[in-house]
Amino acid sequence: MQRRITKSFVMADIVGGLLQSVKQAKLLGDLETARIAQMYREKGISNLSVPAFTIDEVEIELKFVVAGPVGSSRKSAESGLPQLKVHIDPEALESVTPEKLSSMRIRFKPVDMKVFKE
Repeated sequence: MQRRITKSFVMADIVGGLLQSVKQAKLLGDLETARIAQMYREKGISNLSVPAFTIDEVEIELKFVVAGPVGSSRKSAESGLPQLKVHIDPEALESVTPEKLSSMRIRFKPVDMKVFKE
């Protein structure tokens, strides 16, 4: 039986990619709201309520297997924090014993921030 080589990922890149995806989803929702508002104005029905899309909170449970530390990378040196490589593909997760399987719950929740012009 041939063993499949699984690719490892840097945990920080996975979490950053998830955050980027949530941010992109919010942007697409805002653009769709603006498009619908414009369409309402063009049809002369701007007094109707425009549907808005919100993302109040996103919670993700990420299951992974620790592959080991990333070698001396530029990211590690810049942040002063160690980087961790993980396997996240289903085949890798199924092939390990339960005690080697890790999970992490990530919650993205928007925070209203005031932006000041100088």
